[in-house]
Amino acid sequence: MPVLSPEQIAQYQQDGYTILRNALSAEDLHALRTHLEGIASGALPFPEANIEFDPNAPRQRHIDHLRKINGPSQCDPFFRDHAMREPLLTAAANLLGPDLKLFGDQVFIKGPGGIEKTYHQDSAYFHIEPMALATAWVALDDVTLENGCLWVVPGSHREGLVDHSEVWMVG
Repeated sequence: MPVLSPEQIAQYQQDGYTILRNALSAEDLHALRTHLEGIASGALPFPEANIEFDPNAPRQRHIDHLRKINGPSQCDPFFRDHAMREPLLTAAANLLGPDLKLFGDQVFIKGPGGIEKTYHQDSAYFHIEPMALATAWVALDDVTLENGCLWVVPGSHREGLVDHSEVWMVG
């Protein structure tokens, strides 16, 4: 059963993105936040090599200082289950077809005042052919201009790979 409407699929093909509002319940988002707080505080076991804290933050383990978790679904069944949940899985299948593979996942905490993530194309980080992929972003909080929303350049996916704003970051 489709999760995305024909209009959402057309928008994705034309603009390179679409929005699936309220895909997860408030309870699901709370569980994600709580789990992340446990990892950030050290209360839940997680490989230290996969956790990045804001280098400009005070040297204390707290969710407010968490910057990124690399490969959470490879290290934690909670995140593996999240990556495979509905309606996210069906939405991805609506866009890419039924033969899906999880190439990678990350948790990014992009709070106001943190390190900026400049304009980039996610595909610059992925060395796969063909470049048939989708990135799913799940916002854990309400997203506003004031708290650091995601910006996109509609249609830029059709221009191929463009010069990256921070070349040193591209693998």
